[in-house]
Amino acid sequence: RDFGFGTPSGAEFPSDSRGTLARPDRWEPMYTRASMAMGYELGVTPVQLAAAYGAIANDGVLMAPTLVREVRDPSGTVLFRREPEPIRRVVSAEIAGRLRQYLRGAVGEGGTGGEAQLANYPVLGKTGTARRFEDGRYVAGRYTSTFAAIFPADDPQLVVIVKIDNPKGSYYGGRTAAPV
Repeated sequence: RDFGFGTPSGAEFPSDSRGTLARPDRWEPMYTRASMAMGYELGVTPVQLAAAYGAIANDGVLMAPTLVREVRDPSGTVLFRREPEPIRRVVSAEIAGRLRQYLRGAVGEGGTGGEAQLANYPVLGKTGTARRFEDGRYVAGRYTSTFAAIFPADDPQLVVIVKIDNPKGSYYGGRTAAPV
């Protein structure tokens, strides 16, 4: 929850969703922990995921997500500019640094996200492959493939989330979303 999962993101988006994240007292013993470790039993929006990766990139500080940074008139004069707004510290800077190292490994040799690497800038990231959840159940043969990226790796400036619903051919995030 500290990363913003299970609550609306607060971004200026008309259909902002809270996603799904059950309270621990509602978890199924011997099932939920194992499922959660693989990324199941929770649902997040791309904006929530981007904000969480932004916290990792920002040394553990979750920032308020925004979809519009600034508005300019035709001459280029800034009419409105949103200033970065910290919400809370999610993890220590040390833990955020360790998470960035894990993300470096996920796109390194032997990782699932190697196809995301760029020629001139090293990328940090993580692939995701999940069975689609529709009408209260997982649907065989339908997938969501994702890749969450932070770059450049050594001086994080941007977070990008790629989400592909029901990809054709390979459905693995490392083969479909990571190359995007």
